[in-house]
Amino acid sequence: NGRLGDLVVSAEGGISSASSVPEFDGVLSVRHPVYTALMADLGYALPATSLPIGAVSLKSEVVGSSKTFSLSDLTLKAGDNAMTSQVVIDLAQARPNITGSLNIASVDIDALFPSDPTEDLTRASRGRSTSGSGAVSGRWSSEPFDFSALSGFDAELNVNATKAIARSVVVEQLVAPVRLSEGVLTIEDWQGQIYGGPARGNAVVSLSPVLNVTTTIEVENTLIDQIGGCLLYTSDAADDSLRVDLGGRRI
Repeated sequence: NGRLGDLVVSAEGGISSASSVPEFDGVLSVRHPVYTALMADLGYALPATSLPIGAVSLKSEVVGSSKTFSLSDLTLKAGDNAMTSQVVIDLAQARPNITGSLNIASVDIDALFPSDPTEDLTRASRGRSTSGSGAVSGRWSSEPFDFSALSGFDAELNVNATKAIARSVVVEQLVAPVRLSEGVLTIEDWQGQIYGGPARGNAVVSLSPVLNVTTTIEVENTLIDQIGGCLLYTSDAADDSLRVDLGGRRI
């Protein structure tokens, strides 16, 4: 057990040396009472206007050695945001590989990683960030995204989300097979609901050397004006290959 400021880490279990490779089998838990303070400790200071999230907790059964780790019954909570997961991390490959499932009960990305309302967009970004009605939007920052850390490993995850909110878009009953290989993220035939309307799509995201996104989204039986102001944006991190299909109306 250990403590670093308000961060508490505890591990219960033992190390078996029956085989040639020692193996740990036990339960790992991590707790912090304040989400915003934890993010600041990790070097990600959130805006002063951020809403309070609450406590953060992580708990998982761990079986692992120097070559593989298995995380079962993993639960992660940050306030009202909660998810469970079962993953295997293989370190014996040329590139670390993660396989398993991710089940999200509820996650609000806008609350967990809010934009700073005091940060002005550049003139160039203002010129490109317009809503369907032509109004200028400050939803997207002009700062480039840094996804370099995701290029160092591969992954195959089956993602299910009861409810997820990102960029004010509400997605429910999401089912998405996610594959990350050599810096290319592929999501083929994801399905769910956007504002209650059936939705599906595909996405290919090249993370390096420059972020490149190609995606299609099809939404049925939902209000165009409700999602139009959320989806129809570009930023310095996107390119001209972004396409959105709203109820048969190609944008």
